[in-house]
Formats: sequence, structure tokens, C-alpha cells
Amino acid sequence: MDILASLNDRQREAVKTTEGSVLILAGAGSGKTRVITVRIAYLISEKQVAPYNILAVTFTNKAAGEMRERVKELLKDQKLPSAPLVTTFHSLCVRILRQDIEHLSEGYNKSFTIYDTDDSIKVIKACVKDIGLDEKQLAARQVLNAISGSKNRGEDFEMYASQVEYTDERRAAIARVFKLYEERLNNANALDFDDLMIKTVKLLRKSPEVRAKYNDKFKYILVDEYQDTNPLQFALIGYLTEKQQNICVVGDDAQCLPEGTQVLTPNGYKSIEKIEVDDEIMSASGHSRVLTSKVKRTKPNYYNGKLIQLTTKKGKVLRATPNHILYGKVNPLPDKYFVYLMYRQDKGYRIGLSLGSRNAGERHQNVLGLQVRSNQEMADRMWVLRVCDSKSEAAFYEVLYSNRYGIPTTVFHLTGRYGMCFTQDQIDKLYEEIDTRKRVKKLFADLYLFFDYPHFRPKSRFEANRYILNLVMFGNNRVSKSVPWGAHRIQFGTSERNLRPLFEEAGLPCREGKKRTWRLETARTNYADAYSVSTQILQIDPRIDLLKKSMLVKDSRAFYEFPISHFHEGMSIAVYEKDKIIEDSIQKVEISEYEGNVFDLDVADTHNFIAEEFVTHNSIYGFRQADIRNILEFEQHFPNSKTILLEQNYRSTQ
Repeated sequence: MDILASLNDRQREAVKTTEGSVLILAGAGSGKTRVITVRIAYLISEKQVAPYNILAVTFTNKAAGEMRERVKELLKDQKLPSAPLVTTFHSLCVRILRQDIEHLSEGYNKSFTIYDTDDSIKVIKACVKDIGLDEKQLAARQVLNAISGSKNRGEDFEMYASQVEYTDERRAAIARVFKLYEERLNNANALDFDDLMIKTVKLLRKSPEVRAKYNDKFKYILVDEYQDTNPLQFALIGYLTEKQQNICVVGDDAQCLPEGTQVLTPNGYKSIEKIEVDDEIMSASGHSRVLTSKVKRTKPNYYNGKLIQLTTKKGKVLRATPNHILYGKVNPLPDKYFVYLMYRQDKGYRIGLSLGSRNAGERHQNVLGLQVRSNQEMADRMWVLRVCDSKSEAAFYEVLYSNRYGIPTTVFHLTGRYGMCFTQDQIDKLYEEIDTRKRVKKLFADLYLFFDYPHFRPKSRFEANRYILNLVMFGNNRVSKSVPWGAHRIQFGTSERNLRPLFEEAGLPCREGKKRTWRLETARTNYADAYSVSTQILQIDPRIDLLKKSMLVKDSRAFYEFPISHFHEGMSIAVYEKDKIIEDSIQKVEISEYEGNVFDLDVADTHNFIAEEFVTHNSIYGFRQADIRNILEFEQHFPNSKTILLEQNYRSTQ
């Protein structure tokens, strides 16, 4: 089939293994989304499976929308009676509850209301008052976080209350509020966001009739980002696959550090494999500060593949898997040249070169060369492929990458490009004729590049097709005894007036900005809470991009999250030295082979730790109460499953 032509042998195997349970372990840049979408198209066009019988589930509306568009493109020549259901976990639950919630026999009907965070907080504040306490004694947001965490673990208020120690007055009060809160939601025929999942699981567990209905409907189920699933999502998938276990799950390899990596603790350095739950470690807390944090979870894994090694000017050295996140900045580099990959939504990709730094008028001295190029061509994203010492070296690699991957070097836009023989119409036709989106996939895989982490993206666009949402870790420098790391800021601003009502309907605080713009600015002391609000905003419009920053060094620009494979010579990086976080720069990047155990830590409150004197990001999975065991123990849950490894350099299924 033509739709299989672009796949390698492992990807083709993953697509064609349609019956039974399949675990696809997808390494960095290995095309897992392509495998899912082609698999859906293959089921419909080759296996004659009705679209009605296919369900694909992921975590965000944006990811679901992209998958739907890819499937639609693959099947554009076929006249189908309906489209397969490609959706998020929560949208799937809303769909099921709207049809069958009355089978729960809890007094709910199909016209239930879904409460947002602000709605829930208002109810909780009233409940706190009614049990004889006030906001200072029991903060509503803290109560909501406790209730949300409990629900995501699959617990109701009775289970929460049963675990409360007799002497723990605060948790006992939360349990009383939890019970009252649930009663008031029920009386209002309302569900909060977490209820969507827990009520659906309860419905499927309680009603064999409803369970059979959806087992008969969804005969083929695909789950993306399976490593992110929490216990409730795992239970949901279990009930939906009870009858026909035609389930395919795709999971990413973990961000990890190799055995022997030294982690800073209050008592000195300790090998990462010896760190245990509840151990205290040192982590960055913003604006050059460090503090002690507790380890909530350790995450071991097995890895056989490439490690990236960074060496800084101060002689600090760190090795990590290519997708492990660190904190860095791209700097203007006089006397250097960048070979770059540029992306524009309406054109695709091109390769080019630029000076490491440029002067863009009297007010903009020594700016990043990528910024000038981006402005000239109205680009959306740019990645540095190589830093070169001379223009001739940069020109060599520009031609090499262009020919190796079949990606043009022709500019996207003629503005300021006088004397070119091409017309703009011819340039547009060139990028219509060449499918650079397909060709760039091999470049991304070979160079360990990730689409979500460009080295440069403009703050604004000339066309209203993209919006930046800033999530700034430690964005507030005001600290307190209870929150010594400061608050995390969420910032969004645009002149697009049509978006504001959607933000306000979601309970988000908006205000007028300058020059006919409007803004959202809010803060959360808990990063998981800030991340949750950010993901809520991403659901409002698929054009919104999340940009994560961290204020790690005092009196310095923000650091950005980058996979270790994105670091190049001359980039800044956040490191630890003499009881504070400082800015160092990369001197050398090397790649080596590794086979053995790797580890990551989940750290309370600050969500970072110091490894080999580098500030390193910890796993994001804990923010959704995800359980990594769901993917590690997949073969135990589905005994006859098949495991397919997309990375050629994997040699073990551990």
C-alpha cells in the first residue's frame, strides 16, 4: 500500500500487527505519531474495519486534532460514512457520560454541568465556611488540590477519609469538605473536571450493559503517550478492552541519567541509583537560590542507545539520554555562523545559514542572527543544526544537510531580497511541490531534534495564526516561609479580541493591555497547578503554543527548557556553584553509546534537581498522577502482547 511506503521495517511491523495487544516503545524522533495515524488508515483501507469501531486516545486537544488531520489526509481518496473517533481521555468520558450517566443511579442526568476550577473553588469556599473554618485556616485551592489528587488516584471521599489519621486535623477537615463538596455537586447535577474520569470508570465497572456496549463499539483501540496514563485512565482502557483485546499503546522512552550520575544532597553528592523515595536532595528555587526538596518517586529504566555529553567552560560534565531536559539559552555569537532549520506553517521547512549575531538598527545591537532571519521570512520556529567557525564551513553544511535530506535552501519570502531570479509565486509553488514535512522527519531523527523545543521562536507573528502562552517557573521573586521558591507565573497577551470571551468563560482573569491588546496574568505556588492551568488554556484554541521558561539566575534573562541534544557550543546553561545557581556556557558536545540502567527523579515543589552540578528537569508524569508501571508492566496486564521497538538501536524489551 502507498500509505506504508514511507515507513521503515519496524514502523511497518507496528502498523500491520493489528490483532491482539501491542506495545510500541518509541524512541526519540522515531515517528510514533506517524505509526498511530497510518495504523488507523491501514485498519480502514486494508482491513476493512468500520471507522465507527476505531478509537484513538491521547492527552490534548491539539494532539488529537493533529492526528485527525493526518488520518483525514491519508484517507482523502476514500468515501467513508464516518470518521474514526480520535479524542482525548476527558472528551471520551464526556461522550460516554452524556449517553449513559443515568446508569450510575446517583441522581445525575445527561444534561449535567461541568464545573471549571473557579466554580469548584467557590463551592469549596462555601463548604469550608459551613464546617466552621475560614480561608486562612483551610485554603480552598489547597483543598481542591487534595481532592483532585485523590480523584486521580481513583478515590472517592470515603476512601480519602478512611486513610486519615485520627490526629491529623487538617486532613480530617479536608475529608469533611470533600464529602460536602460532592453532595453539593450532586445536588446541582454538576461534575468537576476530575469527575469526568472517575464517574466514567465507576459507570463501566458498575454496569455490565454499558461496558458491553462500548466493547462492541470500540473493537480497535489505540493509546498515545501511554507512559503518562494514571490509574483511572488505565482502568478505563481495561474496561473498554475487556471483550476484544485489540489494543495498541505507544510510549516514549524516559528522560533519564545513567547509573553513577552524582546528585547533590544536603550531605554531599550521592549516586542517582542510590537515591530513594523521601530522600532530601538540593534543587534550584529561582533567582540563584537553592533549597532542600524531597524525592517523591524514583524512576529506573533500561536503555541501550546514544548518550549526549556536555562539557562547559567551567569544566562541568553531564551525560544524559537525548531527550533529557535541561535549562539553557541561545546566545548571539560574534565571529560564528549558524546552520539552521526554519519552519513556517504555510510553507514547511527550509535550511539556511546566518551570522551568529547581527546588528538590527541602532536600538538592536548584537542580536541573535536567527532573530533577523526569522523577521525577514516571518518564520514560526527555528532550530540550530550546527555552529560553525567560518562562512565557508557553514555553507558546506548547509549544502550537505540540504542534499542529504532533500530540503530546499530557498527563502520563504522575497521581502528585502532584491535581485533574486525567483518570483514569490515560484517560491510558493516550490514549497507546494516538495513535501518538506515528510522529508524533515529523518533529519529530526538523525540529529535528535524535537519539534516542541525550537532554539528560536518569535514573540509575535505577522499573521494571526499563532499565540504564545508563557509558563514561567519561579516567575515571581517574592518568597515566603511557606513558599520559599516563589510563585510560577502564567502569561498570555494578544490583540485577538475573539479569544478573550473564551478565556473568561474558562474562569481565567483577563485585563486590558497596551495598544488595544488584552492580557492574562496569574500565578500559582504549586507548579503542578500552574501546569494544569496552562494545559487548560491550550484546550481553548489549537493555535496556542506553550513556552516554558525558568528564572533560575538572579538578574539574568529567563532560561528555556531544551533537550540535552539541542545544546550547542556557545549556549548558556544553568549550573550549581558555591551554594547558588549561575550561568555557564557549553564548550563541547559529544555523543557516545550506552547500555545499562538509567534513572530519573520526581521532586516535590521545585521539580528539578542538581546532577553533576547541572540543574536538570525531572519527570513531568507525576503532575497527572501518572503511573509509569502501566507501561513497564504492560506485558503482565496483557500476557499475549507483542512488543515492537521503533528505535533500531534498542536491543532489550526490559
